[in-house]
Amino acid sequence: MKRKIFILSFVLVALIAVTALTGCNGNGGGSTLSPAPTESPAPTPPVVGEAEIGEGETVFRFEVTDDTGLSIGWFIRTDEETIGAALLEVGLIAGTVGEWGLMVEEVNGLRAVYADGFWWQFLVDGEMSTTGVDTTDIEPGKTYAFVHTPA
Repeated sequence: MKRKIFILSFVLVALIAVTALTGCNGNGGGSTLSPAPTESPAPTPPVVGEAEIGEGETVFRFEVTDDTGLSIGWFIRTDEETIGAALLEVGLIAGTVGEWGLMVEEVNGLRAVYADGFWWQFLVDGEMSTTGVDTTDIEPGKTYAFVHTPA
C-alpha cells in the first residue's frame, strides 16, 4: 500500500512539474512569457483577382480594400467619362446623392456609413482624391481605389 502511495505521489509531482514548465499555454492556469512586440511597417494588403468587367473603349484599374485589409482589383471597361458613372454602371458602388454629389456608402457589397463610424476613402494612384468619385474624370493608366476607413 505504501508503494502505491509513493508511486501515485511521484506521478503527481511529475505532472505538476511538467505543467509548471510548460506554462499551461493560455488555459487560464498560469502565465506565459512571450517576446515583446516589435514595430514593423504595416504590410501592403494583398491584391486578389485581376478580372476585367464592363464594356467600352476606355480601361482603368480599380481596387477595393475591405475592412479586413484585403484588396481586390479589377480592370474596368467603360464608355463613361467619370469614375463614379463607370463604377455605378458595373454595380461596384452604391450610395446617395446629396448637395455635394454622390456619397458612396457601399463598395463591392460592403457598407461603410459615416454615422456608423466608417467611410470609404477615395484614392487616385494611392493619394486621397481632391474630387468626388462622380466628378473625377477617367484617366487611363491611373489606379482608382476605395479603402474602408474608420471615421
